[in-house]
Amino acid sequence: MCCFTGLETDRPAGTTLSGGYPFHYAKFITIIEAKNYAGTIEFKPEFNELIQTKEGKQKGIKDPITQVKRQMQHLDFWLRQHHYPSIPLRYFTTISNPTTIIKAPSSYKDALEKVIHVEQINTKLLELDKTKGDVLLNNELMIKIAQQVLAKNETYDKDVLEHYKIERADIITGVCCPECSKPGMKRGYGGWICPVCKKYSDDAHVEAFCEYALLFGSRSTNRQLRAFLGINSREVVAKMMDDLEVKRVGEKKGRVYMLDRLLE
Repeated sequence: MCCFTGLETDRPAGTTLSGGYPFHYAKFITIIEAKNYAGTIEFKPEFNELIQTKEGKQKGIKDPITQVKRQMQHLDFWLRQHHYPSIPLRYFTTISNPTTIIKAPSSYKDALEKVIHVEQINTKLLELDKTKGDVLLNNELMIKIAQQVLAKNETYDKDVLEHYKIERADIITGVCCPECSKPGMKRGYGGWICPVCKKYSDDAHVEAFCEYALLFGSRSTNRQLRAFLGINSREVVAKMMDDLEVKRVGEKKGRVYMLDRLLE
């Protein structure tokens, strides 16, 4: 068995495949997307989202099953692109926090069967290995795939502005309205208010942080984020980072936030 962590390889249209933990068995390859959700998570397949309830607060998260399925499609494309035989692909989403409560409607079989606590993964893989199927991955082929995947492993950290010859001063900053898409939402009443359509949002800043990370890189200071959002309060940005469970490095004025997890 081979295991890789945090892989990024070529996929269609010049983008990258960002994977969790692809496990190779003799009959199949399994992608395991690891999540560290806390509290209670409830799947809402009709909206393609996940509702997390933690310390009395709720927030919506993209459905991780959709994410790992997309990774599986990209891996399948990559294998075919490199002329490998048709290899069955499997997937799981693992929850690393053992106290997290997982809820899903009985009709959502993907969530019931594929979302598990991390302690269950060995049992699930052994169960899959016992199912009928041809042995497609001998040691030589497994090693070849492993070497090629590792050789193609790329970290997405391109300088977008340099690549497209855009000046930093030309970027329109601010929080965009989720209703009318106009930039320049104003902070107030614990959320954001659009001066154009008067739409209120309590989490419009999340998309702005993602845009910042894609444009300027995943490392940022509090001051840089304040300037991008168009607000003055250090405390407000710090609380936003805490609420989003963003990793931070350093202390006080030297503190840097790692925004990469927001792009998952």
